[in-house]
Amino acid sequence: MNGCLSVLGLIFLLPFVLVILFIVKLLKKSKDSAWAGKVVEKKVNVVEDFDSGNESNNYVLVIETDKGTKRNIAVAKPLYDSCQVGDRIDKPKGSLIPKKV
Repeated sequence: MNGCLSVLGLIFLLPFVLVILFIVKLLKKSKDSAWAGKVVEKKVNVVEDFDSGNESNNYVLVIETDKGTKRNIAVAKPLYDSCQVGDRIDKPKGSLIPKKV
């Protein structure tokens, strides 16, 4: 009986562990990246919660990096409000959040 419970526990625990490992991998990848560029566009995406009908805003800065690629970066409202098209943004290695330069 104990062996059966161990197997069942492992079956239920394994997906949880895999999700945690995936999240850690994404965070590590984000912290290891570094880039700099300028704001070329600002967007606000309105998202509606289907259960409650409430709407929320997602704030996105479109950044053209110094290497010429474009990145859509979701940011908090204070950073979004402080940035204008043409402003410089820097995301240093080791940080999860970009900063206005």
